[in-house]
Amino acid sequence: MKYRRAARQVFQRFLAPKVPPVLIASMGRSGSTLMYNAVREAYAELVPPVLPRRFRLGLVSDNAWDIHNRVFEFGVVYKTHALGNELKAFDKPKVIFLFGKASDAAISVMSCKKKYGDHWVKLHFEHLRASGDFDEIYNRDVLRFGDQLDSWIGLSGVERLVLNYDSIWDHQDIVSGFLGIDVDFPIRRERSSLDHVSQADIERLRMCYEDLDSKIARIPSCKLLR
Repeated sequence: MKYRRAARQVFQRFLAPKVPPVLIASMGRSGSTLMYNAVREAYAELVPPVLPRRFRLGLVSDNAWDIHNRVFEFGVVYKTHALGNELKAFDKPKVIFLFGKASDAAISVMSCKKKYGDHWVKLHFEHLRASGDFDEIYNRDVLRFGDQLDSWIGLSGVERLVLNYDSIWDHQDIVSGFLGIDVDFPIRRERSSLDHVSQADIERLRMCYEDLDSKIARIPSCKLLR
């Protein structure tokens, strides 16, 4: 794995387009994968088309679960669930931070547990710096959604676009302008997580995250911060 990453970084430094790196951050289950895929598709279009599409996508794509002192390569799109105060790299990327209703995100995590199993949950909890186990998701903000919001919105010295998941499709032009490249989003689909979670569990999660949901509802749906 170590040598594979080193080889990828060599390719990225020489072949990736000379445009700013982009870090797609989120509080989890809030549209980060959708945004990540859309931006990397746009960046891949900047790579010479003589290279296979799969190679071009791989060239401009990476994860950054640990962003402390991470070197962000030009022309690469990264995805993370790290906290904003962990971003200490000298060459800071452009940041898009996505958030949404905390209870929706918690319900989505529960749905994913049923669909993908305990291994997915274990990795997701690690990536979000969870402060406890899955069973605590009913009782408190174990996935630190509130910490995610505060750390990325309160960050200073880093240009970032803060977007509510439900408003992504209303601000495609703003995302494109922020990145300086046309970004196309897929057709919007309604969340399907409610289909896999019982009504009793949904009600418990709505109650648990009621205060945080109220706080999130007061945050502007789209805001450029520096």
